[in-house]
Amino acid sequence: MLYIIFHKKKLNTRSEFDNEARRQKSGSHGHAFYLIQKEMRSKDWSDFKTFQAYIPKLKEYREKSDYSDEMIKQEDGEDAVSKADVIINILNRNF
Repeated sequence: MLYIIFHKKKLNTRSEFDNEARRQKSGSHGHAFYLIQKEMRSKDWSDFKTFQAYIPKLKEYREKSDYSDEMIKQEDGEDAVSKADVIINILNRNF
């Protein structure tokens, strides 16, 4: 998503982006999601709603895989890959 912000949209320099994220009291991921959702909302409502629903689930999967000692079920792994593919397609369509 940072690639979209910096290269396709040319919205900010990295330092401007980081400063803006700090002012918003947000991390870089949260701020990137905010900027992309803000623009996507005006382009395609359906893609916006899907993006909004899938990103938190992908974050949950990533946190579980990175920080938990639980085994990831195959179904969860497949669901994560499927959701990631949908997000990639949404981003390609809108940016």
